[in-house]
Amino acid sequence: EAASREQVLAKAEAIMAELPKKSLGRFGPVPIYDLSLAPPMDWLIKGVLPRGELGVLFGASGSGKTFVALDLAFSVARGIAWRDRRTTRGRVAIIAAEGGVGIGKRGEAYARYHDFNLQGVEVHVITAAPNFLDSDDVSEVIAELNNIGPVDLVIIDTFAQVTPGANENTSEDVGRALSNLKLLHEATRAMNLVVAHAGKDLSKGVRGWSGLKAAADVQIEVVRHEDGTREIIIEKMKDGEDGIRWAFRLEVVEVGIDYDGDIITSCVAVPAELPVKVEEERIGLKRRGRVENHVLEIMTLFGEQSIVGAVELIDRAVAALQAPEDGKRDTRRQSVTRAIQALSKEKDGPLRLEGGKIIFYE
Repeated sequence: EAASREQVLAKAEAIMAELPKKSLGRFGPVPIYDLSLAPPMDWLIKGVLPRGELGVLFGASGSGKTFVALDLAFSVARGIAWRDRRTTRGRVAIIAAEGGVGIGKRGEAYARYHDFNLQGVEVHVITAAPNFLDSDDVSEVIAELNNIGPVDLVIIDTFAQVTPGANENTSEDVGRALSNLKLLHEATRAMNLVVAHAGKDLSKGVRGWSGLKAAADVQIEVVRHEDGTREIIIEKMKDGEDGIRWAFRLEVVEVGIDYDGDIITSCVAVPAELPVKVEEERIGLKRRGRVENHVLEIMTLFGEQSIVGAVELIDRAVAALQAPEDGKRDTRRQSVTRAIQALSKEKDGPLRLEGGKIIFYE
């Protein structure tokens, strides 16, 4: 039952009477200068996987998202660069709720392709499917992970399999799972990377309630184009650059012989180059980054005006973006500036940057 106005105010006065001169409570205001001295973002894979609380890696069925997740996992566990990005070595746990013991062959294929011994690599797998709507299951997962020692990255594959019976379009069910993922992070200090399915309309991103994306520090999309080309896209980065893309392909690797004498194979996600056709699509309107599309929307506010000061456009675009959370670095101006520079470099693009002025083209 909601407290009355008088009860809320009375409780606030009672708390205030017990507070020291400078509160150390959860909601104690902190000078913004103190927050500006906070250390920069720490990364597991720089610019790709922050050492945060929650990430989402999603894609349509058959896109290769599980192989991409495994590629990220081994890069962290081995402490090797991922796509020339600096990686911090750490212990990884994978909750293989969709695939179970079959992940072993995928790991073997990865080790064979990259020519290293799988034994001793700090990738640990939970082959059962815990229910993240059930507090008892969450408690057991926390205990098991802490029992193997500090864990830096937990990959949950897939979100649908650890939320059985949930209505993925409602805040009630998804919110409960997110609360339990938060508990998992608080108890282990690990970054949780949830593997999820894309919706039927691929342009709308990850399937289900929008609160999942809102809660994520990073959202990574895995795309398989009609011609078979595959991409990894940083669709959202809370405190970094989004819109970054890498191409990859699935390399088939032999991992053994079955009882009938037939060859057993699995796949590994390996770097590839985008064909010219896909590269041209990448710089088109549909494949521009979120901030670039935002800049184009702001441009329409100037009506038929064809020349605008760069500072004026930047100011308006920044003001229309959501401000960062308290304590987070504000990168809006840098992101908008980079977006304008990228748009100006497009061949036959919508604008040109000349001497502090933006020239629009219809």
